[in-house]
Amino acid sequence: MEGINLFMNPVKKYEIESSSILKDYNTLEQSLGNVIFNALKGMAFMFFIGFIFYQNIMLSSILSVTGIYYVKLVYKKTVYSQKWELNIQFKDLLYFLSTSLSAGRSLENSFIAALSSLQSMYCDDKTFIIIETKIIISKLAMSESIEKCLYNLAQRSGVEDIINFADVVIVCKRKGGNLNEVIRNTSSIIKDRIEIRQEIETMLAGKKIEQILLSISPVAMILFLTYTAYDFIRPVFETHVGHFVMTVALALTVCGYLWSRKIMDISV
Repeated sequence: MEGINLFMNPVKKYEIESSSILKDYNTLEQSLGNVIFNALKGMAFMFFIGFIFYQNIMLSSILSVTGIYYVKLVYKKTVYSQKWELNIQFKDLLYFLSTSLSAGRSLENSFIAALSSLQSMYCDDKTFIIIETKIIISKLAMSESIEKCLYNLAQRSGVEDIINFADVVIVCKRKGGNLNEVIRNTSSIIKDRIEIRQEIETMLAGKKIEQILLSISPVAMILFLTYTAYDFIRPVFETHVGHFVMTVALALTVCGYLWSRKIMDISV
């Protein structure tokens, strides 16, 4: 009876106007103006770096073309950020679900109880997890199964923890068993994983600053020599051998930066 009473709330309270509003967290919509702006920003940065290393407008202009790749970097970083934000918020949802399940509620009704708690925690109703919880409640009110709701969220999110949680719910619903106990245990494991990842991010914050400082130190050294001992460094700017040496130096600097990022990319 609890489920019937709770779902007697008007569906339009959490109504989904169109399936087109369902966000795909694996992609990012970018306006043409934003793409062009990021491309110009990347090209300007690479032109600046090229001029430091070559002191040659033509070579710097050629190098600036590689700045277009900055558009892809921004895209990947933004997609990762929104998925990580959803992942962190999903941890809070799991906590409230686990609390409601411990109080004897069904999984479906636990989402309704969790929504109120999430709205109290996050003031903005446009928060990812609040939107997704409303969507799930709306679908449940329209007699859609919880398995299908979670599967849809898992596919759109591309977040491993959400996918694992959805898989557990689907298996338990199909195979039977103590659903509440399994979900509580799974929620605890997923929350621990997310907390460990947060701790790793915190520990690496200082190292990332050191990485940036080490990456810009060669550029700073060249600038220092250029403006304090130009006669000494002039050959690398005016000879083909010098251009080759500076190209190798630039390539090694970039490789060092990418390698250090790869080392600090720790997955749990």
